[in-house]
Amino acid sequence: MHPGKIARHLKASQRASEAREEASDPAADFPRVVVHRQPLDASGRFFVALRRFFPTQLARVIAVEGSLPPHELATALRTLQARHPMLRARLLDDGVAPSFEHGAYTTLRPLLVERTSARHWQTVLTSVLATRDGRASAPLFAAHYVYDPEAARSELVLVADHTVADGVSMNHLCAELIGLCAGRASLPARPLLPPLEELLPHASPWLRAASFGTALARLTRVVLTRSLRERRTPVGGTSHLHRELTVEQTSRLLERARTERTTVTGALMAAAMLALELHPGDRSRRAITVPVDLRTRIREHELSAADLGHFTSVVYLAAHGGGTLWPLARQLKSQLEQTVGSPHLLAAVPLIYRAGRLFLRRARPPLSHAMVSNSGVVPFESSYGAFRVVGFYSGTSAPMLSADQAYFCNTLHGRLSINAIFSEQVVTRERAERALDDLVDSLTRL
Repeated sequence: MHPGKIARHLKASQRASEAREEASDPAADFPRVVVHRQPLDASGRFFVALRRFFPTQLARVIAVEGSLPPHELATALRTLQARHPMLRARLLDDGVAPSFEHGAYTTLRPLLVERTSARHWQTVLTSVLATRDGRASAPLFAAHYVYDPEAARSELVLVADHTVADGVSMNHLCAELIGLCAGRASLPARPLLPPLEELLPHASPWLRAASFGTALARLTRVVLTRSLRERRTPVGGTSHLHRELTVEQTSRLLERARTERTTVTGALMAAAMLALELHPGDRSRRAITVPVDLRTRIREHELSAADLGHFTSVVYLAAHGGGTLWPLARQLKSQLEQTVGSPHLLAAVPLIYRAGRLFLRRARPPLSHAMVSNSGVVPFESSYGAFRVVGFYSGTSAPMLSADQAYFCNTLHGRLSINAIFSEQVVTRERAERALDDLVDSLTRL
């Protein structure tokens, strides 16, 4: 199809979708919610402070083969918005007490992008991750559909501000949306949850202070070591790389990790640390940050991946460079389990985010050497009838990272995929490519 015809087709699809929405009764789709404000918790205030300087976007890319017309995607987005209260919220930032305003929403519609090549989605991803919009009316969630009606493949780029979502809820939201696109029935509306501090178990002031002190001491040791040894550079724009293991390689890695008494996450952390050494024989202290989902650890409340929001803390792990993959994997995994299993994890959360705001400056360089996030198996089915999901990619705005490079990992249909996010002001693309290739080589050289 001629490019001009594609553009006209996309515009016609957009108009038809909007006409169908206007003809429907909004009250039949959306719960009746009185407009009200909800104060942000400590993590929300951290991200609001950050977005005053930088973009704070979290993105997922769903590659689809088959037929998924834009109007069906628009209908699914509207149903999804009716289920999740955070998709009907906007952020109000008065500079003193930021809050969510619930009930005053704008209907979610796919933003159609004329697909020009197989790699076009990466251009769209780079653009949305670099966009900062601090307006009160700015949407906290968006869907960009890279689409050509005559192509066999299209890509859906879902973007959320980090104040309203973390990686766990974004993955679940993607799977739910794709199910709705396939005509699956909508699930009951999710409740509006209180701020995170109200969900956390009670902790004494002494325990909160001791927990925060432990986390701060670990961070300080690494920061001081690196500040003395290396010249640090502030992060800039976002760049994205991607590699994927085969089903056979993924299966072998899983089996080897079990044999070595560790996990794929442990192997990923170790491989990242080894790949990022500055030169052979480097023994300086290295650090890994690992996001930790708090939902399963807040046992007093029934939280699940379906609860859209930011329910994540960060664990800071440290080790010396050098060594081999599996001993390092066991060491890092042991550190992670000890930290996550300790009562200090939940007790320290509010103070960690409050203290994090003190580090926010426009020219602040990253603190750690790498971040590794393994979200596990993405809950997509093998086929949805008229279409199927053939790829799933992750990204986040680079200025958000406390790392030189970040690796977002997941398994789709038995294949482990690894996304590298970095800033070319900090790490050259050549070095990032080499590090990612070294990481993959470590995991597959079994």
